[in-house]
Amino acid sequence: MQELFEKNDKGLYLANTNDLYQSRFLPLLQHAETSIKKLIIKYLWQNKSLYELRTVIDMYIKDFAKNRLPMDIENRDSYINGLYAMANKVYKEQRKARNDFAVVLGLLVGAFMMSGKKMPKINTPEELSKFIIEHKKEIASIKYDMWTQAKASVRVLDYPKKIQEYIEKASKIPTTAIEPGKKPISIWQKAELDIRHQKQMQMVEDARNSGDDLYYISSHPDCSKRCEKWQGKLVSVSKHATESGFRVEKVDGQWVYSLTDIMAQKDKYGYNNNIISGFNCRHYLIKYEKGKLPPKEYSATDVRKMRDINNKIKEYEREIRRLKSEQQMYKQVGDRKKYWELNRDIINKTNELREFCNKNGFAFEKYRIE
Repeated sequence: MQELFEKNDKGLYLANTNDLYQSRFLPLLQHAETSIKKLIIKYLWQNKSLYELRTVIDMYIKDFAKNRLPMDIENRDSYINGLYAMANKVYKEQRKARNDFAVVLGLLVGAFMMSGKKMPKINTPEELSKFIIEHKKEIASIKYDMWTQAKASVRVLDYPKKIQEYIEKASKIPTTAIEPGKKPISIWQKAELDIRHQKQMQMVEDARNSGDDLYYISSHPDCSKRCEKWQGKLVSVSKHATESGFRVEKVDGQWVYSLTDIMAQKDKYGYNNNIISGFNCRHYLIKYEKGKLPPKEYSATDVRKMRDINNKIKEYEREIRRLKSEQQMYKQVGDRKKYWELNRDIINKTNELREFCNKNGFAFEKYRIE
């Protein structure tokens, strides 16, 4: 009997594909992205040369490609190129942060020296921010021409907030899969597309080789907008359309559509993102039998409600992954206070996600936020 949703062994609905391959591969991508960001921060704050940083990032990505990125994944180069491009963007942002640190520290040392005061040794953004906060009034009261003309006190006092902005911005830089002629998408989306696409295309190939040509496309209420108009339809897995609207012929009073032609359509970004072949599509084929009822049709209200739940789960997942990345970056710059603040936020958001899943009858898939 057809299920409305894929379920796990506890009977809970799955908002995402939950096969073993995906549950192992997706955390590897997240770990690679976070590790590269941490390495960039670590080497910059240790004053390593550009050559040393370039070498260690290059070695990491090559090792990832050789030993962890599955050999049979589609378009492996798009993942590898995406990691290099992300590293460039993060380096650019963190280089600004490193320069600001040097400038602000230099201003403070000069100002305190001219005032006849001493400063403690400061090595990290966390130490500098703490010193500025603790000596806010003293810094604001410093008076001498060069300091005043350059409005140096304003720049110095803004530093604690500025360094947080740099780190938060870097944590939000995604790794995008880069393919010629296509809009870049996150490697997370790309992995879901590739993994699911392999499984879906095998299903279509098996259907074509079975000797049966007519199949219904399954239906479920949390489907995407791109799939909504095609779910529940009767399709041919081998024939091309002979009439408008991807129609082939009529069988038992209902139109048959060309699955091949539907899946061949490209979206505005260059992807074959349609039913069966689309991003993480969970629809499947049901062999047509004369007299058998087609898959259940769902109202637009039901579809919209379940889609909103699914989208909210993914929104939670993205935010938790970003918070974890940001937390590790603060760890690298030595900001323990911010690290533990983010740890609290991660726990709270994870609990919110778990409760939201439980409330709506969906499985909490921990691997997607690791």
